[in-house]
Amino acid sequence: MEKFALAVRGVLKKAAREGRTTTRSETQQKTGLRQPDRLDHDDRVERLALVESDTAPEDRLWSTLLAAAGDGAELRLHRDVSNRLSRPLPVSDTDLI
Repeated sequence: MEKFALAVRGVLKKAAREGRTTTRSETQQKTGLRQPDRLDHDDRVERLALVESDTAPEDRLWSTLLAAAGDGAELRLHRDVSNRLSRPLPVSDTDLI
């Protein structure tokens, strides 16, 4: 699990430095980790919460980069990760993106 978290966090940080969003498939491609395709929503929430475990409370979550590039399922995933970590979010999806 730690290997997964470090790899995904690295891809998300790189996308942030480059000023762009990313997708789950791009993240899988860059990390070589294929198991997220087989995970259900709750497992994805748990894994992304682990990715975010070192994110300071005053900083934005790295998974925002996935939500901004994704569809409704990615937005829901980001909302659930944020709720799990007790992070406030805008009410509307438009404001979140």
